[in-house]
Amino acid sequence: ERRVPVLSVESNFRVIYENLEQLVQELILNRDQFHPFFPEEDEEDRGVKAYADDLRSVGGLFHVVFLGMGEDGHVAGLFPNHHTIRSTSPNFIAFDDAPKSPAKRMTAASSLLKQSKLGFLLALGEAKKEALDRFFSHAVDEAGCPAKLITAMEEYVVVTDIPEPE
Repeated sequence: ERRVPVLSVESNFRVIYENLEQLVQELILNRDQFHPFFPEEDEEDRGVKAYADDLRSVGGLFHVVFLGMGEDGHVAGLFPNHHTIRSTSPNFIAFDDAPKSPAKRMTAASSLLKQSKLGFLLALGEAKKEALDRFFSHAVDEAGCPAKLITAMEEYVVVTDIPEPE
């Protein structure tokens, strides 16, 4: 997640909530089921401890994750060959040096995401072809293609519109 206000046009949470708001109005989902990250720029940890506590209060892990793969193979805020993909944090990481703008972000750590029961990796658009090739390559490790972390989950599905090579 970008460390921006929850209602910012740059907020991933805002996009998700706006797309699911109808389900809240129809009482299919409850507002209590949403857990936005509130950046605390005055705090040393930028608010990730409070967010980890919030996650622990509802079970401590994600049951299902939807991860969009970037053109470089990143997922969440875990970028190829970046310190975030090598982090040993058990839950969340705040950092100020994302290789993609904006630089200030927070992310679920790889170890937390791998505990998910089911993961969907979304690789949509021709621009993701090279990253998808790296995902399927045995010569590329997780540090080189963070999307590979999804293979550690109990179950995962790769969703793509990129045709297989002939």
